[in-house]
Amino acid sequence: MTDRTHVSPIGYLATLLALLALSVLTLALSSLALGAWALPVALLIASSKAILVALFFMHLVEQPAVNAFVAITAVALVAVLVGLTVADVVTRSASP
Repeated sequence: MTDRTHVSPIGYLATLLALLALSVLTLALSSLALGAWALPVALLIASSKAILVALFFMHLVEQPAVNAFVAITAVALVAVLVGLTVADVVTRSASP
């Protein structure tokens, strides 16, 4: 096994600053009228924050590639399930 180096304190500080910046961006965008783009933009920002937390604070960046494959596969399966649920709701008729 190869010895992977840990994230430096500077890396943690940079991640923290990025998370804070994304939180401020979320707050700033909440006052804008984005219309139909509000939800996709909010989900993009939230996903970015979740990825940063998973990679750095949960130490996934230090793990072997197999763990990354498992994490990506899990996220892909959740996306498929959510997509199928959305497709089911959208294709239902309004009246029985």
